[in-house]
Amino acid sequence: MDASLFIKQHHEIMTIAQEIIQALHQPSISPDEAGALRSRLVNLSGKVITHLAAEDNVLYPRLFSSNNIEVSRTAKEFAKEMGGIAEVFEGYIGSWTNGKTISERYPEFRSQSLAIFDKLADRIDREENRLYRLANGL
Repeated sequence: MDASLFIKQHHEIMTIAQEIIQALHQPSISPDEAGALRSRLVNLSGKVITHLAAEDNVLYPRLFSSNNIEVSRTAKEFAKEMGGIAEVFEGYIGSWTNGKTISERYPEFRSQSLAIFDKLADRIDREENRLYRLANGL
């Protein structure tokens, strides 16, 4: 199985996340800057949702049914873990629904954003270096 599409999606996700992280180096932001951050979050959310759907509908079913026990076991571990990360991400996106909220609660937004992007980067690294390597072997 070729995991290159998933890796491409990871790159797109992390590119947007890095743009947001760069903007978070400021000690404060204006309402207009906060609105631009919200637009990036919407874009990021769409990319993440598309990626998760592709994994759920294409990648995981194939890995779950693999005759290779290591592949199927690893896929099940990743799928279980991803449910928790997806919930946290959805809650994060739902908490920051407009630029005004982001601007008014910027320190909290900044802290949550950096934490969630750190988890996202770790997950992507683990998928690419463990799960997708197994998938590419099928």
